Amino acid sequence: MKIKSPAFNAGSSFLRPCALIFLLLFGALSAQHPLNTGNIIEKQYLEKISFEYRDGFMIVDVDYNGEKAKFLFDTGASNVLFGDKVEGTSKSAVVLSDSNANTTSAEVLFNQKFKIGDLEFTEMNFILFPGENILKTCFAVKGIIGANSFRNSVVQINYGTREITVTDAVSKLNTRDFQRMNMVPNRGGQVLPYVYFDYKASQKIEVAFLLDSGFSGAVHFSKEAKDLIGKWGGVAETERGKGFVSLSLIDKNENEDLERVRLKKPLMFANLSFINDYIVVSKDHNSKIGNKILEKLNPIFDFRKSQVYLLTNEDQLTGKKENVSVISDGIALRIAALWGAAADKAKPGDTVTEIDGQSPEILSRCESLRQKEKLLSGKSKMKVRSQVTGQTIQLEIR
Repeated sequence: MKIKSPAFNAGSSFLRPCALIFLLLFGALSAQHPLNTGNIIEKQYLEKISFEYRDGFMIVDVDYNGEKAKFLFDTGASNVLFGDKVEGTSKSAVVLSDSNANTTSAEVLFNQKFKIGDLEFTEMNFILFPGENILKTCFAVKGIIGANSFRNSVVQINYGTREITVTDAVSKLNTRDFQRMNMVPNRGGQVLPYVYFDYKASQKIEVAFLLDSGFSGAVHFSKEAKDLIGKWGGVAETERGKGFVSLSLIDKNENEDLERVRLKKPLMFANLSFINDYIVVSKDHNSKIGNKILEKLNPIFDFRKSQVYLLTNEDQLTGKKENVSVISDGIALRIAALWGAAADKAKPGDTVTEIDGQSPEILSRCESLRQKEKLLSGKSKMKVRSQVTGQTIQLEIR
């Protein structure tokens, strides 16, 4: 018997920009407007596109509107343009909502053209995202090239060679050592690569995961998937927390109730086993697999036939269990999220005054995101100053 956890239906368009491995997640943006338009002018093609792999994000060079610019390459998103007004195009207002339940209005830009390598894209639609945002500020990108640009193409990501191959036919690629899987039909009509993976609890459960190259982490569960696995005895332990694990393009919620789970058995993706003490339950109703997993799988997305190919080399990836995360505001290093017993001692927003007896370096918010792997790596304890009482609190770091 198989029980399925459904893919999230985001309506006619969906943008889930990106995430950071230390659990800062840029939330899902959905807009009720069709974005699956446009074409690649060439009819037959095999183009290799180099990408810069920066802090777990894939950055590509794009010729847009007569200028060379950097864009995030994101299979879990729609096309997005940050802030810039484009003259002489038709526009349509949409409402965007993110994984933190924040909303804002934006416009859709129609009939856009751009070029990546020698491939010319025409009649493409973009969401115009207003104002400043963390991606634009910290990663100096002009926008996002999403999955809808490749709806009639086949795309392979090779993390080892830092190349994206775009072609008109999967037969032009070597799929010998890959497992072929069908994408989950998306009733909203948006091109997004959801794939079912089995989890063996007391019943076999199929969880629909979004294969998301804009997520630099490993795995997040939707609440629906977590509840279903728990119902059939697959959850060993649930841990609560406080703070935020999400920084969306719109805003962040600074004192959220958080949840993560430890499973009884490893998750399996093709022949890759993922062993993690705890997996965060996201707020955007999406189970997702990010670049920490995809790096091992070198996925091929056949958007034309709604199929995915994953490398079948046997491997194992062990995740991290952390009880505290931090972020800088340019003035001080502050608590972002706390889990378990640590959440009973301190609060999000408290100031970090010492880490293993040393005063923390004052960083910009962007720099603290870039150094996320180093800030608490190998550390055992910290002192924080309560923003409420002013008292000093000592926390163990695990």
